[in-house]
Amino acid sequence: MKILKNGLLFHLFPYLLTLLSGVLLNAQVVLDPPAAPITNSPSVESTPSNRQPSTIRVSLSITGDNGLDSIIRSYLSRDFREIPDVVITDDDPMFTIHIVAMDTKIGPNAVRSGYAMSIVTTFKDLRTKADIYSDHFLRVLPLDDLESSCREISAKIDGSLFEDERKFTSKQE
Repeated sequence: MKILKNGLLFHLFPYLLTLLSGVLLNAQVVLDPPAAPITNSPSVESTPSNRQPSTIRVSLSITGDNGLDSIIRSYLSRDFREIPDVVITDDDPMFTIHIVAMDTKIGPNAVRSGYAMSIVTTFKDLRTKADIYSDHFLRVLPLDDLESSCREISAKIDGSLFEDERKFTSKQE
Protein backbone atom coordinates (compact mmCIF):
# COMPACT_ATOMS: atom_id res chain seq x y z
CA MET A 1 0.00 0.00 0.00
CA LYS A 2 1.52 3.31 -1.09
CA ILE A 3 0.35 5.26 1.98
CA LEU A 4 2.37 2.92 4.24
CA LYS A 5 5.54 3.29 2.14
CA ASN A 6 5.47 7.06 2.52
CA GLY A 7 5.06 6.83 6.29
CA LEU A 8 1.96 8.99 6.09
CA LEU A 9 -0.18 6.51 8.00
CA PHE A 10 2.31 6.58 10.88
CA HIS A 11 2.01 10.38 11.08
CA LEU A 12 -1.77 10.36 10.73
CA PHE A 13 -2.41 7.55 13.26
CA PRO A 14 -2.83 9.82 16.34
CA TYR A 15 -5.30 12.03 14.47
CA LEU A 16 -7.20 9.04 13.08
CA LEU A 17 -7.44 7.48 16.55
CA THR A 18 -8.59 10.83 17.98
CA LEU A 19 -11.30 11.08 15.32
CA LEU A 20 -12.33 7.46 15.95
CA SER A 21 -12.51 8.16 19.68
CA GLY A 22 -14.73 11.17 19.05
CA VAL A 23 -17.04 9.24 16.74
CA LEU A 24 -17.38 6.31 19.15
CA LEU A 25 -17.85 8.59 22.15
CA ASN A 26 -20.15 10.93 20.24
CA ALA A 27 -17.98 13.80 21.44
CA GLN A 28 -16.52 16.94 19.96
CA VAL A 29 -13.01 16.19 18.65
CA VAL A 30 -10.21 18.70 19.10
CA LEU A 31 -7.24 17.91 16.87
CA ASP A 32 -5.00 20.60 18.33
CA PRO A 33 -5.26 20.25 22.12
CA PRO A 34 -4.32 23.20 24.32
CA ALA A 35 -0.66 23.56 25.26
CA ALA A 36 -1.36 22.87 28.93
CA PRO A 37 -4.11 20.74 30.45
CA ILE A 38 -7.25 22.69 31.21
CA THR A 39 -8.16 22.77 34.88
CA ASN A 40 -11.03 24.25 36.80
CA SER A 41 -10.35 27.92 37.37
CA PRO A 42 -11.61 30.39 39.97
CA SER A 43 -13.93 31.86 37.34
CA VAL A 44 -15.90 28.60 37.42
CA GLU A 45 -18.34 28.76 40.31
CA SER A 46 -16.90 26.45 42.92
CA THR A 47 -17.58 26.79 46.60
CA PRO A 48 -17.30 24.31 49.44
CA SER A 49 -21.09 24.21 49.62
CA ASN A 50 -21.48 22.73 46.11
CA ARG A 51 -18.38 20.51 46.02
CA GLN A 52 -17.09 17.63 48.04
CA PRO A 53 -13.36 18.42 48.25
CA SER A 54 -12.47 15.14 49.91
CA THR A 55 -13.84 12.98 47.08
CA ILE A 56 -12.90 12.91 43.41
CA ARG A 57 -15.78 11.29 41.51
CA VAL A 58 -14.68 9.48 38.34
CA SER A 59 -16.60 7.71 35.60
CA LEU A 60 -14.99 5.15 33.28
CA SER A 61 -16.28 5.00 29.70
CA ILE A 62 -14.45 2.15 27.98
CA THR A 63 -15.00 0.65 24.54
CA GLY A 64 -12.99 -2.33 23.38
CA ASP A 65 -13.21 -5.42 21.24
CA ASN A 66 -13.20 -9.06 22.38
CA GLY A 67 -13.86 -8.34 26.07
CA LEU A 68 -10.93 -5.94 26.27
CA ASP A 69 -13.20 -3.24 27.71
CA SER A 70 -14.14 -5.29 30.79
CA ILE A 71 -10.50 -6.27 31.44
CA ILE A 72 -9.34 -2.64 31.27
CA ARG A 73 -12.28 -1.52 33.43
CA SER A 74 -11.33 -4.13 36.05
CA TYR A 75 -7.65 -3.08 36.14
CA LEU A 76 -8.38 0.66 36.26
CA SER A 77 -11.17 0.31 38.85
CA ARG A 78 -8.84 -1.65 41.10
CA ASP A 79 -6.05 0.90 40.69
CA PHE A 80 -8.31 3.90 41.33
CA ARG A 81 -9.93 2.24 44.37
CA GLU A 82 -6.46 2.16 45.96
CA ILE A 83 -6.39 5.99 45.91
CA PRO A 84 -8.17 7.15 49.09
CA ASP A 85 -9.97 10.21 47.70
CA VAL A 86 -11.09 8.69 44.35
CA VAL A 87 -14.50 7.05 43.87
CA ILE A 88 -15.53 5.28 40.65
CA THR A 89 -19.15 6.16 39.89
CA ASP A 90 -21.49 7.07 37.04
CA ASP A 91 -23.55 9.28 39.37
CA ASP A 92 -22.56 12.92 38.81
CA PRO A 93 -18.83 12.38 38.08
CA MET A 94 -16.35 15.27 38.23
CA PHE A 95 -14.11 13.54 35.69
CA THR A 96 -14.72 11.01 32.92
CA ILE A 97 -12.00 8.81 31.48
CA HIS A 98 -12.89 7.74 27.93
CA ILE A 99 -10.90 4.83 26.52
CA VAL A 100 -11.11 3.21 23.10
CA ALA A 101 -9.03 0.02 23.00
CA MET A 102 -8.39 -2.49 20.26
CA ASP A 103 -6.17 -5.43 19.43
CA THR A 104 -3.20 -4.73 17.21
CA LYS A 105 -2.40 -7.33 14.58
CA ILE A 106 0.69 -8.01 12.53
CA GLY A 107 1.54 -9.91 9.39
CA PRO A 108 -0.50 -11.38 6.56
CA ASN A 109 -2.32 -13.75 8.95
CA ALA A 110 -3.29 -10.88 11.27
CA VAL A 111 -1.68 -12.41 14.35
CA ARG A 112 -2.64 -10.49 17.50
CA SER A 113 0.49 -8.66 18.71
CA GLY A 114 -0.76 -6.31 21.41
CA TYR A 115 -3.14 -3.46 22.09
CA ALA A 116 -3.70 0.17 21.15
CA MET A 117 -5.54 2.53 23.49
CA SER A 118 -6.71 6.09 23.07
CA ILE A 119 -7.32 7.76 26.44
CA VAL A 120 -9.26 11.05 26.68
CA THR A 121 -10.00 12.73 29.99
CA THR A 122 -12.73 15.30 30.51
CA PHE A 123 -13.98 17.24 33.53
CA LYS A 124 -17.40 18.66 34.31
CA ASP A 125 -17.87 22.44 34.14
CA LEU A 126 -19.79 23.25 37.30
CA ARG A 127 -21.82 26.07 35.73
CA THR A 128 -22.85 24.50 32.43
CA LYS A 129 -22.52 20.82 33.42
CA ALA A 130 -20.73 20.28 30.08
CA ASP A 131 -17.78 17.92 29.76
CA ILE A 132 -14.61 19.89 29.02
CA TYR A 133 -11.64 18.28 27.23
CA SER A 134 -8.64 17.96 29.51
CA ASP A 135 -6.07 15.56 28.06
CA HIS A 136 -5.51 12.92 25.39
CA PHE A 137 -2.79 10.34 25.07
CA LEU A 138 -2.18 7.08 23.22
CA ARG A 139 -0.71 3.76 24.29
CA VAL A 140 0.48 0.97 22.02
CA LEU A 141 1.65 -2.04 24.00
CA PRO A 142 2.52 -5.72 23.70
CA LEU A 143 0.16 -8.51 24.77
CA ASP A 144 1.80 -9.08 28.15
CA ASP A 145 1.76 -5.42 29.23
CA LEU A 146 -1.94 -4.58 29.68
CA GLU A 147 -2.09 -4.70 33.49
CA SER A 148 1.06 -2.64 34.05
CA SER A 149 -0.02 -0.13 31.38
CA CYS A 150 -3.37 0.33 33.13
CA ARG A 151 -1.45 0.95 36.36
CA GLU A 152 0.67 3.58 34.56
CA ILE A 153 -2.44 5.20 33.08
CA SER A 154 -4.12 5.50 36.48
CA ALA A 155 -0.90 6.89 38.01
CA LYS A 156 -0.55 9.45 35.19
CA ILE A 157 -4.14 10.63 35.56
CA ASP A 158 -3.88 10.75 39.37
CA GLY A 159 -0.55 12.59 39.27
CA SER A 160 -1.72 15.25 36.84
CA LEU A 161 -5.47 15.73 36.50
CA PHE A 162 -6.56 14.64 39.97
CA GLU A 163 -3.62 16.36 41.66
CA ASP A 164 -4.57 19.62 39.92
CA GLU A 165 -8.09 19.20 41.31
CA ARG A 166 -6.72 18.58 44.81
CA LYS A 167 -4.60 21.75 44.63
CA PHE A 168 -7.49 23.80 43.27
CA THR A 169 -9.88 22.51 45.94
CA SER A 170 -7.40 23.20 48.75
CA LYS A 171 -7.05 26.83 47.55
CA GLN A 172 -10.84 27.24 47.61
CA GLU A 173 -11.18 26.15 51.24
